[in-house]
Amino acid sequence: MALGTLDLGLADKDPTTGMARVAVTVNARVLDLTKPDPRHHHRVGGPSAVRRRRPDQTEARTNALKLAANNAARELTSQLTNLGVK
Repeated sequence: MALGTLDLGLADKDPTTGMARVAVTVNARVLDLTKPDPRHHHRVGGPSAVRRRRPDQTEARTNALKLAANNAARELTSQLTNLGVK
């Protein structure tokens, strides 16, 4: 079972471009539920952060969440594949 959180930061303005900027932090881990005592199987290395700049705050937030979720899914899949987990 995979568990994860996407923590959305407050939007602010990028001082260089003037566009809306939003940061998302991802924490994820995988638990092995095949035994009575669920064991922590693997964790995406540290919290990873994604920051997106877009003209609109809602668009920046949506894009940051999508990118962060996709990056976390790829990273978890890659790490589990490297461990030989099926």
